[in-house]
Amino acid sequence: MIFHPALNAATTRIELVILYAGLAGLFQGGLDLVFFDELMKTVPAEYSATFVSLAQSMQYFSMILAPLLGTWLANYIGLSGALWLSAGLRLIGFLLFLRRGPRLAT
Repeated sequence: MIFHPALNAATTRIELVILYAGLAGLFQGGLDLVFFDELMKTVPAEYSATFVSLAQSMQYFSMILAPLLGTWLANYIGLSGALWLSAGLRLIGFLLFLRRGPRLAT
């Protein structure tokens, strides 16, 4: 998923953009499933509906806010710059998953 905005920033052919979007959609579906499964493993069963509703609300909120922020950023630093920034933020998110820290007891 890190490579999707970077590849879009680096290409000028629309056919490749369509291919990148399709591949990113496949990976995003798997990522959503893994995150939901991990959420359900870590929350108490009696509060699962509350935590799922909060997680979904945050996801939908970001789906509303991100295009607005991305458009503003693209107008400010250019589309290519906004895509490269997005790739960098995704890379930071990936690196945070690699960070070793205390594990929760399951």
